[in-house]
Amino acid sequence: MKSRPTRVRTMMAIAHEISKRSTCVRRNVGCVLTDKHGRILSVGHNGVPRGMPHCIDNPCEGADQLSGHHLDKCLAMHAEMNALLFCEDIMKVTTCYTTVSPCIQCIKALLQSSCHMIIFEICYDLLPLNLWTNANNEYRILRKPDEAKIRPERSSEISGDETLDEQRYLDARHGKDFQRKPSTDT
Repeated sequence: MKSRPTRVRTMMAIAHEISKRSTCVRRNVGCVLTDKHGRILSVGHNGVPRGMPHCIDNPCEGADQLSGHHLDKCLAMHAEMNALLFCEDIMKVTTCYTTVSPCIQCIKALLQSSCHMIIFEICYDLLPLNLWTNANNEYRILRKPDEAKIRPERSSEISGDETLDEQRYLDARHGKDFQRKPSTDT
């Protein structure tokens, strides 16, 4: 019998596909917002605001900077912000699937919605995640399928999804003082 991908894997695949529309030369990010039934409400990718020249054609001042540095020189709107801006009703959002964990500005915008779960593959920064969990929200870090062969010792199975053991990952990367609330499967 043919197995089908989980909802999490499906939404992350869509987020990755949407990220290909990014016009940022530093990083391609995609985001999918879903409701309580797992239905897609909105999608977004990072890129310059409407009407501006795309960075892939005419790089902005931030194009040569390291990702996460000199954001004031970067013209890109983030994927999560674009998804929220194009969402018809942000009070129906329950889950945000994004290829990279949200920055502090996107976390604050997500906190203004009804979203309570963020699922991502790459941890960008811990400060936003602390703010997110302090507001009694949850997140999950997914392991990319190709990482199963690279780092099997860092994995655990949660309801059939390939995930990193988030607390061990964050302890190893950022020290024992980082705390997160346990997540439930969505």
